[in-house]
This record gives sequence, structure tokens and C-alpha cells, in this order.
Amino acid sequence: INYEKVYIDKALIKNSDAILKTSRPDSLTAIEENTYQYMDKFGKKFRFDYWAELYPNLIVGKVPVKFIDIDLFNLYKNNDYEGTRLGLGLSTNDKFSELISVGGFAGYGFKDKKWKYGGHLILNIDREKEIAWKFSWQNNLKEPGMDLHEDYNLLSTSDYLRDYLAYRMDNFIEAKTELSFRLTRFLRFSASLSGKEIMPTYEYLYKGTPLTDFHDDEIQISARFAFGEKTQTLGSHRIVYYAGNPVINIIYKRGVDLFNKGCYIFNRVEATVDITAYKGKLGQSDFRFAGGYIDKSLPYSLLFTGEGSKSNYFFLINNTFQTMKPYEFLSDRYVNIFFSHNFGSLLFERPKFKPKFIIIHNTGLGTLRNASDHNIDFKEKNKVFLESGLLINNIIRFKLFNIYHIGFGGGSFYRYGYYSNAKVFDNMALKLSITFTLE
Repeated sequence: INYEKVYIDKALIKNSDAILKTSRPDSLTAIEENTYQYMDKFGKKFRFDYWAELYPNLIVGKVPVKFIDIDLFNLYKNNDYEGTRLGLGLSTNDKFSELISVGGFAGYGFKDKKWKYGGHLILNIDREKEIAWKFSWQNNLKEPGMDLHEDYNLLSTSDYLRDYLAYRMDNFIEAKTELSFRLTRFLRFSASLSGKEIMPTYEYLYKGTPLTDFHDDEIQISARFAFGEKTQTLGSHRIVYYAGNPVINIIYKRGVDLFNKGCYIFNRVEATVDITAYKGKLGQSDFRFAGGYIDKSLPYSLLFTGEGSKSNYFFLINNTFQTMKPYEFLSDRYVNIFFSHNFGSLLFERPKFKPKFIIIHNTGLGTLRNASDHNIDFKEKNKVFLESGLLINNIIRFKLFNIYHIGFGGGSFYRYGYYSNAKVFDNMALKLSITFTLE
């Protein structure tokens, strides 16, 4: 089964000379042979093969150097807890082995003055069906209530920029094994088993007792269904160039106690549904429905938080509340609705000036059982949270590497309703938007 309409068959490439000979009505002339030889020398001189290989790697944030890939996203990070974090992430690529990839990372935060590091081993069992078995270990940081982002790409810069907003962190040491695979053209699964030691770096009382260290063992099953998703294999990477509609993500976690370390036993489910409800002459309307449920009272680190993105960094973070601070609310059950309508460029389109006018409305509701168990600053979101905004993307737009279009824009958002602040200015958020596209 081939999931792309157009794909490269490696077996046919190896036999390409024989195939061409049988397809040609006559053998090559001396002039034609010399032309091919000249083009080969010309290509080697200007490293055409290298640049062709570099393009798909840049999309996923990697630069190949012989049999090693350098992870661009590990070179530099910044947040209010670590300050500037410089590091290096390396992994072997197909030139080392198509079956096995070995890698690791290390980074140093100049504000918290601590190293973060880890390593992994990946067995690529079946590239076509994306069957991979990963073993990893890391000593790292993550925001409470949120999973650590591991895979970035240039077309989803919002996920990378979200990490810049972090200022409340859990240190954790984790050993994990994960099996992932594509079941059908539009459906992907993964299952993992992990054991973590979590050490909050902030003062926190749980049920009246300081909580500075605890264990969390989890079984996780996740699924992603993207109807109509279109992909293209470039080099060793499968790139998504149409996300599909609708796109459904479900993550189920079961807290277990593998080695009698006093781990919490619980069930946790989170799901998102992304739908383009309308696409026509008047633009495009998009919805994201998000929800989560936890069946037990748990420590702060295991609950839902981090939904807001208002901070000193004025980046627009997609699918978050722009006027809500990152850890302002805490929930063990929630429902969020994010709506946007993109009117497109209207009458203003030019090659380097292609503004897109977007109206946005976000709504959220959450509850928290046993709120008095947690001695840390937070609010309950048991009333409806409301905000609206106007965004103009691509006010400035230009090409990058003659491949991508990078656009800069901005917008303003306003918070109202039950959770509005007394001062008008405190309800507002000005945001800078950065978009990468292939068109």
C-alpha cells in the first residue's frame, strides 16, 4: 500500500539504467552521453544532491551532516524559567542505517544553571506504514499539566513558540518505550509505557503537605484521524501538505503503579476535533473543539492547565486563549471552543503584500473537584470564559530559501464576561503572528 499518489520506488531507482535502455527506441549518441556526463559533473560541483536532500530536512528542522542530523530546534530555546538555553541535538540518519536511528540532546539553561539531557533509540520497522519502536530516557523540564513537545517543524511554529511562555516548570526523569504506526491512509496510532519521577521546581502544598517529589507511571494510547490528509515523501521524511478535514486527536492515559512506588492510579482523556466548516467566496471558517476529563483528584502537575498564552512574549499561539495567562486556571474537566473566520486577502493582494483578515472568538469552561487540596495560585474556570479578536496575517510576506513563504502580522484580542478584569487595558492582548506556508 502506498499512501502517496506520487512516490519514489527505491527498487526502481536502482534499476533505472536498465529500464531506460529498454524504453529507448535507440541507444544514446556520443553527444547525448557527453551531455549527461557534463550535467553530472556540474551537479557535483554545485552540490545539487545536497540541496535536494536539505529541503525536506529543513521542513522538520534538521540539517544533515554526512550520517548525522543536527536538530535546529535544540540549538536555542528561551523561557522565563531557564532564561537562554543553548544546546545540541544529534541523531543518525539513513546514511548510517535505514533500520536504526540513535540520538540524543543536551542543553544548558543560563538562568536556572542546570543541564538537561537525554537519548533515544528508534527501530524503523516499516517506513511505508510508519511502524517505529522508540526507546528513550531524559532528564528534562516540562510545564505542569502539559506534555512535552518532541517533534517540531517549520510549518507549525506556534508549538515551538509556546515553549517561550513557560515560567513554571517540573523537572522530570523519564524512561519510555513507544510503538507507533499508521493503520490506514488517514489513521495513526501509538501506544507507550513510561515511568517518571517528577520534581516540582515551585512551592506547592498538596492536601496540606509540601509535594517536592513523586512518581508517575503511565500507559498511553493515542490516535489521530485526518480525513483526506495528503502527504508526500521527500527523502526519508513524509511531509503533510494538506492536514485533512476533519482532524481528530484522542489521547488516553492510565496511571499505574508498576513497581509499588506509590504512583497515582487514574484515567485521563483529552481530545481535539478540528473542522473547516465553510470554505468559499467569503473565506474560510474553522472550529477546534477541545475537551479533557480526569476521574480522580490528582496533584497539580497531572491536571489541566497551560491553556493561556498572554505573557511578556507577544507571539500569537494558535488554539490557546490569547488574553489568559498560561497558568491562570486549573481544571480536571474542561471544554474549549476556538473559532476563526479567515476572509482572505480581499482586495489587497500583491506579491509581497497579501494580508489575511481573520476574526476570532474563543470560549472555555472547566471544573475542578477538591480545589482546596491545592495551595498554589490558580482560578477555577467554572463560569464561561470569553474573548474575541481581530487578526491580520501576512502584513509583511517574503520567500525563505526560495521554498517557504514567511509572513508577519498582528492583532488585538479582548476578554469580557464573568472573567473580565476591572481595568480595560488588562483585558486586552496585542499579538504578533508568524506563519510559514508552502504557498
